[in-house]
Amino acid sequence: MSVKQDQMLDKQDQTIGVIKEGTEEMRESREENKTILKDFHQETIQRFDMVDVKYGKIAENMEKILQEMKEERREFRETIERFIKAV
Repeated sequence: MSVKQDQMLDKQDQTIGVIKEGTEEMRESREENKTILKDFHQETIQRFDMVDVKYGKIAENMEKILQEMKEERREFRETIERFIKAV
């Protein structure tokens, strides 16, 4: 083989080495990104569960308050009706 062919083959080998390194770095980066995405997904689920619990309690309390207000309004109407009958 000639010197030029040897140089060309060396360059090709170097290029292949660089490509393999880049491919491996991309593979590692992809795996890291998958891990980050999975962690983010799990954290998001946990946060939504916490929000659901908190807002679920708020919704329950609001329902109780609404029922109490309806009861108070009913009692107020009865009181007014009794007052009107008395007057």
